[in-house]
This record gives sequence, C-alpha cells and structure tokens, in this order.
Amino acid sequence: MACGEAAEKVVSVTQDKANSDALEPEDDLRPALPELGTTLCPVCKRRVTVFVTKTKRPFINCGFCAARIFYNGSGSIRRLKRQLKKIRKG
Repeated sequence: MACGEAAEKVVSVTQDKANSDALEPEDDLRPALPELGTTLCPVCKRRVTVFVTKTKRPFINCGFCAARIFYNGSGSIRRLKRQLKKIRKG
C-alpha cells in the first residue's frame, strides 16, 4: 500500500495548489504590453489597439484581418500619434 499512499499525497498536493490559485485576487491582472490607444487598421479599417514593444516602438495586431504592423520610422510614429484615440481609464 505504500504506492497507493504516495499517489494520494501527489493528488492532495495538486489539489492544494489548485485551491491556492483560486484564492489569488484578480487585481494583479494587467496587459502584457502597454497600450497607447486605438487607431484604424490600415488594411481593413477596423478599430485596433496600439501596443508598445519592449524596444518602445508602437505596433498594431489586427484580430480581424491578421495584419501586424510595426511603426519604426519617426515619420510613421508621428502620423500614428495624430490618429490615436486615447483609452479611457475607469
């Protein structure tokens, strides 16, 4: 029965871990990448969120047409900032 006892311990450790995860507050949830605002997708003209990469460059990832556009030049970033609508916090 030593093998059965070990299996019970594994199950109980897993259940304890699942229960501890359920008790964590949801306040810690935040986006993986910072958001600047929204703009229109240049391909399909739907509103998309503008994110910032780790290198501090804006990009969009359209969920409708699957276009992924990175804004690397200073001119394109300047034009994007004029089109941006800020996200309302609250």
